Amino acid sequence: MHAPDRRASCYTPFVSLALGLVGALGGVFSFGATGGGGPGLVRPPAQMEELSQLPRVSAHVRTGPLDDIRSEVHGGGDDDDDDDDDDSSGGGGGFCFSCDDDGTVGSGDGTAVQLDGFASRRNWPHPYYDGAPGYYVNERDPPNPAIRSWNLRAQASAAWVAQGLWRMGLGARAGANFFEFDTSWDAYYDPVEVDALTIGDFNVGISPVRGRRFVMRAGVGARVMFDTKPAVEGESGPAAGFNAMAGFTLFPKRPVVVEADFDIGNLGKAFYWRALGQLGVMMGPLELFGGVDYTKIGNVGLFGVNFGLGVWF
Repeated sequence: MHAPDRRASCYTPFVSLALGLVGALGGVFSFGATGGGGPGLVRPPAQMEELSQLPRVSAHVRTGPLDDIRSEVHGGGDDDDDDDDDDSSGGGGGFCFSCDDDGTVGSGDGTAVQLDGFASRRNWPHPYYDGAPGYYVNERDPPNPAIRSWNLRAQASAAWVAQGLWRMGLGARAGANFFEFDTSWDAYYDPVEVDALTIGDFNVGISPVRGRRFVMRAGVGARVMFDTKPAVEGESGPAAGFNAMAGFTLFPKRPVVVEADFDIGNLGKAFYWRALGQLGVMMGPLELFGGVDYTKIGNVGLFGVNFGLGVWF
């Protein structure tokens, strides 16, 4: 008998391992091709069709309240001083929008004058200027070099919005005769999502009803939105719309200023309205104010508490 060949026997385990791997791979391919439940590498046409029907994820994922806004935007008188008897009969017990602090009607320098209805197109440099009872001047007030036929007010504000947003605002209102121009801009910032967008408006209007201590105004204009995210059809980008506004300002008693404004219109595809009320205190030409506002953009509501500083010129 011949001794076995040791060289052939040492290769036997490797040959067996190779044949086993080839057989296993062949089974995997055949198992997947037959549609079995195992991890086949080749999927049948039926499974590929099912995968193609799965919904695709948008490249712009909505995560915060500003994205909700984007989705909404892209988706979808009589004389109050008829005569002198009415002013003097109250004995100081009533309130008069056109009276000085001592109950007399005057221009701020103690000179009593006869009123003839609503105020003229003129005003003081700022409310309660040099002891004036309000802001606007009556037609029959004595001449004063400080009286103007134009007015300007600018303001800056900051607000906390209930949805976790912060808002910085800038605004200005200018008037001449009975015409007015105003503009306001609000920058919203989401600190959680590190996201921001800006909404602004500009309006042209009139203020036909004026008294020493009050003014009413109304106008029309446009509203725009600027987005920090790249424009994506139906999801993000700039937008514009129509705006109508109305409001009033009261100067009831030195140094208080009360103001309310209401805007309504659209922004892109969303219905838009906003109501604002604020209370201010005059310190010379400066006004410290605070207030509340509510903005509705489509189905998104934004309640804010604001404070700021205004300057009257």
